[in-house]
Amino acid sequence: MAGHQQVGCSPMHPKENRMEAMIEVLEHELEEAFEVKNKKSLHRYVILLTENIVKKENYEKEQLKAASETQKLTETVVQGFERMDKRFEEMLHYMDKRFDSMQNSMDKRFDSVDKRFEEMLHYMDKRFEAVDKRFEEMLHYTDKRFEESQQSINARLKESQQSINTQLKESQQAMDKRFSQLQWTMGLGFTILAALMGIFNFF
Repeated sequence: MAGHQQVGCSPMHPKENRMEAMIEVLEHELEEAFEVKNKKSLHRYVILLTENIVKKENYEKEQLKAASETQKLTETVVQGFERMDKRFEEMLHYMDKRFDSMQNSMDKRFDSVDKRFEEMLHYMDKRFEAVDKRFEEMLHYTDKRFEESQQSINARLKESQQSINTQLKESQQAMDKRFSQLQWTMGLGFTILAALMGIFNFF
């Protein structure tokens, strides 16, 4: 019968066993230390005291658990912020790298534009120099042609003047010669006429 009751009894929880053991120990110590008049009151007192102790231990455990969870949560949050900071730093580094790359690309493009502009200016300067040189050559050629033409005109004018002077001189000489001949002829005619008149008068 006793063996049957032991088989039918449900096993006790380790926590309950611990409380029962604490109750027995406290009751025994208090009975030894004090004169106990009412064991039931002592038993109730020990139960209340044990429950308070257990509640306090549970509270401390809960506090420790909460503190541990809070610490874990804090560590998780800190790790999250650290990961965010690391990610932010990586993003900033990437952005700085991209900005530097873009800046270098823009600098190269501007350098290329500047170089192209300088080449264009150099080409335009050379073209203007060639035009100026061509213009100077044209002016020099025009001046030379004008001088040659002026010299030719002057030479032709001089030749023409000399020819006219020669012709005028020759004409003047011819006219002088003809006038002299005319005067001689007229003088001869007057002489003959005078002689004839003298002869006629004589007869």
